[in-house]
Amino acid sequence: MAQSLLDCVQAPIELDGNKLVTTCSIGIAIAPEDGSTFEELCQRADIAMYKGKEKGKNEANFFNPDWMQSHNQLLALTSDLRVALNKNQLEVYYQPKVLLHNGALIGAEALLRWNHPTMGFVSPEVFIPLAEKSGQIVEIGKWVIEQACENLLQWRKINASFTIAVNVSSIQFKRGDLSEHVKNILKKYHLPGQSLELEFTESLLMDNTLEVASELQSIKKLNVSLAIDDFGTGYSNLGYLQNFEIQTLKMDRSFIHNIYENKKNIAIVEAIIQMAHSLEMLVVAEGIEDEKTAKIIEKLGCTIGQGYFWQKPVPADTLNSLIQLNKVNGQNLTFKEPIRV
Repeated sequence: MAQSLLDCVQAPIELDGNKLVTTCSIGIAIAPEDGSTFEELCQRADIAMYKGKEKGKNEANFFNPDWMQSHNQLLALTSDLRVALNKNQLEVYYQPKVLLHNGALIGAEALLRWNHPTMGFVSPEVFIPLAEKSGQIVEIGKWVIEQACENLLQWRKINASFTIAVNVSSIQFKRGDLSEHVKNILKKYHLPGQSLELEFTESLLMDNTLEVASELQSIKKLNVSLAIDDFGTGYSNLGYLQNFEIQTLKMDRSFIHNIYENKKNIAIVEAIIQMAHSLEMLVVAEGIEDEKTAKIIEKLGCTIGQGYFWQKPVPADTLNSLIQLNKVNGQNLTFKEPIRV
C-alpha cells in the first residue's frame, strides 16, 4: 500500500503546459506493537517519516522502537536548550583568521558553544539543528551577534582593523528582523558596519525571493560584509554572487583536507580562487591543519586562512591575549611558532 502511494504521488502532472513531479515520505506505525492510542501511533509514524527524510526522502519507513531513545534524548536536549541562554550555559568562542603569507591576526569567526550542566560540551552539529527546528535559533542568533560585537569593540581598541564573522542560520534570517537587529547593535557599540561580516549558506541565497533580496540589501546598506560559508558544495548557478554583492567566499573544508594528496581538490580550489579574484572577492580557506596545506593554499593565490594549524576556537579572553601579543610584540601566528592554547 505504501509503495502504491509513493508511485501515485510520483506520477507527473501537467499544469499549464509544465510537467510537475512530486515525491513524498511515509512513516508507518502498527498497532498494537507500536502503540495502542492514536497519539502514540501518530507520534511514532511521524518519527518514522522523518527518519525517511533524513535518508533522502521519497520512501516509506516502518517505526523502529530503537529510535525512541534517540528521539527522547533530542526532546530532552531541546527542552534544556530553552533555558541554556538564561542560565549562562552558552558561550561564544572565536577562531582566528590569519594572513597566509605572514600569519598576521586580522579577524576571527564567532562560534557558539554549549556547556551542558550534566553532558558537558554538546556538539554544535547536534544543538544547532535543534535550535533551528524549535525556532530558538532566532533569539540565540541575536545574542551571538551582540556578544561578538561587544567583544569586537574592545578588540578594535587594540587593532583598529580587526573584524568578526558571525554565522547566520537561514531560519534566523527568514524569521527574524536581522537587518534591524544588526543596525541597533552596531549603533549600541559604535562599530562601523565593515567591522562585521555575516556568513550565510549557499542555499539561502539560492532562495532568490523578494524578501531575501530586500533583507540582504538592508544589510548591505549598513556596510556589513556578506560571506558564503562552505562554498563549493551545493550549487552550479553562481549568479547570486553578483546579484547579492558577496564580498567573501569561504571554501568548504572538504576541499582543503589533505589537499596535497588529491590533485582534483587542488584543481577545484584553484578554480574557486581564480573565479573569486576575477569577481574582486576575498577567499578564506577553512580547515587548514598543517604547514604543508597552508603553503599550498597560499601558492594557489588564497590570502586568508583559518584552522587548527594556527589556533582552535578559544574563549574571548584567550583571543584578547592573542590580539595583544600580535599588536604589542608583533608576535603573529606564524608557521614556525604557532600559538596553541
